[in-house]
Amino acid sequence: MARGNIVDINRRNGLFVVRDESDQLVVFELLDSVDLEIDDEVIGDLYVLGGHELRHVRSGETMAVYGQSGVCTLAHARAVLGG
Repeated sequence: MARGNIVDINRRNGLFVVRDESDQLVVFELLDSVDLEIDDEVIGDLYVLGGHELRHVRSGETMAVYGQSGVCTLAHARAVLGG
């Protein structure tokens, strides 16, 4: 299981960016009602595309997410995240 921290959130579309321990970025869509904050830690398979679950460490909850990007550059993560 990989660990990462949330580094950006678009609350309008439910997308968020996670930076893993190797400094790689991944974009997810939140399909759940967990309250996310910048710097929150998540644990799980950060590299899967499509629907799966991540563990939100602060709340202790498992949250449903959709992997949007796989590992990507900062420019690509920002483009997927939208404005």
